[in-house]
Amino acid sequence: MKEYFFSILAGQGNNSISRERLSAAILGSFSYVLNGEEAPDSSLVDSLAKTALVSKTSMDVSDWAKFCKQNPLIFNVMKSILLGTDDLRLPTLDLVRVDPAFLSSSRCRMSKSIAALLSCGMAPKQRTKWELLFHSDKNGKSFNTFMGAVAGKGSSIVIVSDKSGNVFGGFAGQPWQKAGTFAGDFTCFIFSLYPSAAMYKPSGVNENFQWCGQGFNALPNGFGFGGQVGFFAIFVDDTMDKGMTRPAATYNSPAFSKEQLFEVDTVECWLVEPSEEEMERREATGTAMDRFKETNKFLKIAGAQADYSSAYRDDRPIDVEDNTSKFR
Repeated sequence: MKEYFFSILAGQGNNSISRERLSAAILGSFSYVLNGEEAPDSSLVDSLAKTALVSKTSMDVSDWAKFCKQNPLIFNVMKSILLGTDDLRLPTLDLVRVDPAFLSSSRCRMSKSIAALLSCGMAPKQRTKWELLFHSDKNGKSFNTFMGAVAGKGSSIVIVSDKSGNVFGGFAGQPWQKAGTFAGDFTCFIFSLYPSAAMYKPSGVNENFQWCGQGFNALPNGFGFGGQVGFFAIFVDDTMDKGMTRPAATYNSPAFSKEQLFEVDTVECWLVEPSEEEMERREATGTAMDRFKETNKFLKIAGAQADYSSAYRDDRPIDVEDNTSKFR
């Protein structure tokens, strides 16, 4: 099927896909998945094309096969159209108690375009709603706060940006938990978004998928993905100011920054699929007035103040006015 799609994109009689045709296919794929909810991110389109072609002006069939592996969006869209399926659902992005305007600010790296790119290879149950658990601009650069927000919650996406403008991250297939060993599973993957865009799935060389250390004396404290202890594919230490990225066999991935030791700009974490424990916790901690809707109705009929819990909920913060482009 990959060869068939290659021939469509290359055009009749051609043995390569030009940059123009590739960029048009990427743009069209985003438009198809976004379905008018948001204009495709032009910077992300450029990043994908740049990664696919490097210094070339076109791609041959072997380049196409590699591109489909690292960025399956176009292939999945063409497959969906060919088979008449509708299995490319775009996740809803829920900022919870953060003002919705923050999603379109330059400080929030997640967007619907990025969600479309990262979710295209995920199971349907992981493409329903993604919740913002932590953002260093909103919650501060505190590893304790980060762990309080994300530990045990479920599978999640972490996006890191450094002070040089590189944006990258990983999908943690298992909940973040303090451990002295690597965790995670084969659903984990890491990715770069800018200035190049690609996803890297486990190679099978080892099972060092995700790392989380807190309160250790002899082991690294912080969170990361892949590689070996002390030589991670991606790592942010417990100061939330410093990080490292190195080539790693775990995901057969390159370093995502020109400097292997980088300065952290922002960190954000999005809950993809709540764990069973988190679902039970949410059910158990739901307010009495939310759980007993019939009582609410009765109180309203009686003229009583029904939603007593509303006074104790967090107010949304003030609007974020920075609506500049997501990528430089």
